[in-house]
Amino acid sequence: MATYQNSEKTRLSLIEAAGELFAEKGITGVTTREIARKAGTVQNAITYHFGGINGLVEAVWAYVLIEWEPGSFQRFLKGRLKAKPTREDLHVLVSSCIHFLFQIMYRADRPLWISKFLVRSALSPEGREYVAHTVSGNIVPLLTELFRKISGRDDPDEAQCWSLRILAAPMVFTAGLTEFAKFRRGNAINRKLYGKLEEVTIREALFAVGLE
Repeated sequence: MATYQNSEKTRLSLIEAAGELFAEKGITGVTTREIARKAGTVQNAITYHFGGINGLVEAVWAYVLIEWEPGSFQRFLKGRLKAKPTREDLHVLVSSCIHFLFQIMYRADRPLWISKFLVRSALSPEGREYVAHTVSGNIVPLLTELFRKISGRDDPDEAQCWSLRILAAPMVFTAGLTEFAKFRRGNAINRKLYGKLEEVTIREALFAVGLE
């Protein structure tokens, strides 16, 4: 049992070490030697646990995207859109959806490097496919459809803009792409400011669909 626990601990350490380094330098800018050193183990452990660097990269992606898995947001929405919703029902629906997405992007109990890794990868050829499939392929279509149902407007471009504005706020903040985000190594982000950003995003989203 002890050997198994130690093995799993090493595996997780390698995933976290690789993820942190990938977030700082990009997936192709990190060596297995660096990862092993940061994880406090030997290079051979990467081959033992993941079959090599490619397997480790896949494991990091699986770790990062676990809450973005297909269907998570769809399951959240299921049953929340009533047949004849009142204005208050729609107000609550939009607010709760945005809160759900903000929770996906950042929680105090989750490693800080995850969002930075996700956004950085979206800007690189090696990670664009993952992000496009997981976020654009799952979350954005659901948000655009929600926009159409709530607003009654069938403008694809307007619906897309509404969706992307909702997602952009937490992604930019948690990835540390602005100084005000205060994304510093070893420190939590400014949760009070993140909460305020969520409030502003909700207010703007409600206004855009005529609910504010």
